[in-house]
Amino acid sequence: TIEAWFKVDSVDFADHKQTIYEQGGTVRGLNIYIYGGLLYAGGWNEPDGESGWDPGTWLVTDADAIKSGNWHHVAIAFNNDKAVIFADGVGSSQGTIAPVTTSALALTLGATPTNGYSRFTGMVDDLRIYGKALSTAEVTTLYGGGSGDFVTAKSGNVATIKKSGTVTLSAHAPGT
Repeated sequence: TIEAWFKVDSVDFADHKQTIYEQGGTVRGLNIYIYGGLLYAGGWNEPDGESGWDPGTWLVTDADAIKSGNWHHVAIAFNNDKAVIFADGVGSSQGTIAPVTTSALALTLGATPTNGYSRFTGMVDDLRIYGKALSTAEVTTLYGGGSGDFVTAKSGNVATIKKSGTVTLSAHAPGT
């Protein structure tokens, strides 16, 4: 499972993809991107016959699921030959996929690794990669009703933090 939080400045680019996550490159890889207002996740293998993903298999969210200027949570869970994409804690699309073969190219955020194209305009936060397919319940917990899974309660300047995970807190004392 690959998951992250993102905030896109504008979903209305129709002339290019906005890559949030890419692992691989022009020959094979995995990708999460926004194009024409929709959120896509999937992968590809080329040349022909390498895995049946030519040019690729993509799962897509429902129209209007992603809004410009809002924080959103995305997860794509791979389980054997099945994958499901989650947007804001809800499973949006699922399908049958073939395995993606190894790529020597690095994982990149916000653009493609081969040429820097398909730039994402916005912010990406809290990227996580799991060595298993997370269940719907686990993805729902990560989404946390839109608040994530670290802060359980906020009141004034006091926050209650869950025991799992890592949190860095910074403070500023004016006049000192």
